Order: sequence, then structure tokens, then C-alpha cells
Amino acid sequence: MQPGTVIASRYRILRELGRGGMGVVYAVQHLNTGETLALKLLLAHSGSQAEILERFKREMRAPALIKSEHVVRVTDADIAPELDGALFLVMELLTGRDLEQLLRTRGLFSPVETVWLLGQAARALDKAHAAGVVHRDLKPENLFVHRRDEQGYIVKLLDFGVAHLKHREASTSELKVTKSGDILGTPMYLSPEQAMGDSDELGPHSDVWSIGLIAFELLVGHTYFEADSVTKLIGQICFQPLPLASQRGSTLGPAFDRWFERSCVRDAKARWPSVGAQVAALAETLGIPAQQLQSAEPPASLVSALRTGTEVAASEAGPAREARTTTSEGRGQSAIRSGARRWLLGGAALLLALAVLGLGGLLGRLRSGSRASGQSSPTVTAAGTATTASVDAGAGSVPAAPRVESESPRAASPPSRSTVRKSEPAHPARKKPASGSKPASKRPAHSTYDPVAP
Repeated sequence: MQPGTVIASRYRILRELGRGGMGVVYAVQHLNTGETLALKLLLAHSGSQAEILERFKREMRAPALIKSEHVVRVTDADIAPELDGALFLVMELLTGRDLEQLLRTRGLFSPVETVWLLGQAARALDKAHAAGVVHRDLKPENLFVHRRDEQGYIVKLLDFGVAHLKHREASTSELKVTKSGDILGTPMYLSPEQAMGDSDELGPHSDVWSIGLIAFELLVGHTYFEADSVTKLIGQICFQPLPLASQRGSTLGPAFDRWFERSCVRDAKARWPSVGAQVAALAETLGIPAQQLQSAEPPASLVSALRTGTEVAASEAGPAREARTTTSEGRGQSAIRSGARRWLLGGAALLLALAVLGLGGLLGRLRSGSRASGQSSPTVTAAGTATTASVDAGAGSVPAAPRVESESPRAASPPSRSTVRKSEPAHPARKKPASGSKPASKRPAHSTYDPVAP
């Protein structure tokens, strides 16, 4: 849609912000008030899909139920007569960066930064849970640090498209969207009850699990779970032993191990009673004063990172990004594929190194045999040029293997471990797991959040 186009007689299109399979998001200006907002337009072909339509409606309802400044404000919802009655909703336009972007550009967060960020999110989540809303798709991309002009920064909770609404106004068609057996949310952050598709067991404790995993990622610098397929990931979440945080790379000590263990225990009743209590316990565990948790001002180091980075004007979470679904083939699958490619490259480099070592050993044995039989062997330089005559290859004789000489003593040595590792795509912004721990699933090199996904 071209800039200048007017929708519903009151919203003028300024520019496109994002696009996906379900719809498109524009920055718009309200003709009457002059306010710049974000308009999410549901594509005409999507309106006929009942599930997508219900998720779109849920995204409209959830913020109204929660009534928190930490949730994206929806200002309008209507149909566009100019576009054959296509549905749209209008939201506040955010400026800032989400935690996924910050993780990629600056690496892990300090304890005081983590406590402040999650403390802000907890205010929205506790209100949501009290209103009967379970987010169930919490992840770094859905926590957005928004700059409010002269009022400073605030964390906004994004994307209620797959939220679980437990209230008397929930429609029958909406309940069908969250029926038992569906896996909704991003696989890497699913709670066991979500991974099993058991909607009857969903509750605030499901978001507590996800916050535990997000806290681990912010503080350690990589995801807790590791897998090369969604099936294996679900198996780890639901059935396999859950290692201590310190066995996954944390250096925060036994107290953090205990905090994380209670955050991500499979028995939902054994988890923290609320996200607020969970984050307060995290602050105590990390030695962060309670006043820092309640502070409206972010830590100076976080403000500096936000100011030095490139802020983006966004509808919920930034400009157009790669499409992201909310089923088991979502962001977790993308992360798994990215990690698998890196391991394949690393494995290929390792096999090459082993082949070089094996070839060197074979050449050495053949050379020794040729010397024992009194035969001379041709010498080949590193450039591959023969410098002596070849040996007699008469009947019954075995040709001697050429002896390889490098032009420098180091040229013939097997590639070092660091050389092999260079074949893997580097991720300088992330901390590597501690020695002895298995590498965790790596993130894709770009965000997979789609601001127009259901």
C-alpha cells in the first residue's frame, strides 16, 4: 500500500514496518489527532481462516483485559471498507530494541540489568495472570525496551496472539484454537505442559517456566536447552533429566542453581507462585538490592547500550523480519537448523584434520618400508614438485610413497583446534558454555520474530 493511502477515513499510511503471511504492519498518522501509531492489517485471504481470525481477536482483547503500561496499548480495531472489509487493529508505536536484538549486539546481561528487565516484565505478567491471561509465548523477542521520550525507558510485553484466556467472555471458537493437543508457542521456551499440548494444565506457572529460561539466557549468554530437532527438544523438556544451571555454563554459583531449579521444575505446583515472587527471589539470589528491582530507572549500563545502539521505530518489535510461526515449527526449529549447520561445518573441519593426520601416518610407514628395502624415494616439496628420480617399479616391486616435505616446519603440522573452529560461524556477542558442558542450541544470526504473526 502506497504512503498517503487513507484507511477507514482516519489513518494515513506513512510507511511499511513489517510483513508476514497473515498481514502487514504500517506506521500511520491519525488524521484527527496527528498521533503516529502502528496499524496491523489482516490480509483479506487470512480472514477466512478461523484460527488466524481468532488469534487476531485475542491480540485485541488481551491488552484490554490486562490494563498495564507494560503491555502494548491497542487504541482501535475496525474494518477497512476501502480494502473489502479487511480487519485491522491500531497500536502504539514503540521505539527501542527487544532483548533478542540486545543479546545479539552486546552479549549477556549483568545481574542488575537482568533483575530490572524481568522486574518490569513481572509487573505486566502478574496483572495478566490476575486477569486470567497466560502469555505462553514468552521469549527475548517479546520483551521490548521502549523509550518514552522524556519519561525514560520501560519494558513492554509483546505478542498476545497465542495467549490463553481464562475468562467468562472466551468464545467457543476461541477455545477451539487452544484445544488440547496443540503446541503453541516457541519450542525453545515451552513449559512441559505446553510441549505435551495439555491446555487444561496451562496457568501462570507456564509463564514462570519461560521466565526462568529467559533469565538463564540473559545471564549466561546462550539458551539452556540443546537439540538438533524439535522432537529431541520436546524430549529434553518433558522426559530427560534437567541439568543444573552450572552444568549448562552458569558461573553464578549454587544459589542460582537452586533458583533455576525451582523455576524450571516439571512439577508445576513446585514452581514459584508468581513471576513477581520469582524475580524477587532472583534479586535476592544475585545480591541485588530490592530498591533496584522497584526502580523506574534502568541501570546506567543498560541505558548506555540502548543509546549507543541503533533504536528502531516499531510496531511491537521492529521492522520486517523473517516469518515466524507459533507452532512446533517456530523459532526453536529455526534455531535448531542454524545450530545443526554450524555443527556440520565444524564436523567437516574435524574430519579433514583427522584425514590429514591419518595420511601423514600412512606416508611415514610407507617411507620407512621403502628405506628398509634400500629404495630411494622421491621428494615432493610443499608445492608438489618432484626433486628426485622415481624408484624402480619393476615386476613384483612396490612403488615407494613420495615423501612430503613442507617449506616450513609448521606447514606439515595438522591444523590446530583453533584453525578447525574458524570454519564454524562465529558469534562474538555470546558467551560460550563452560568447559565440559555441551554447547547449547545457537540462535539464528537474525531475529525470527514477525510483528504480524498471529
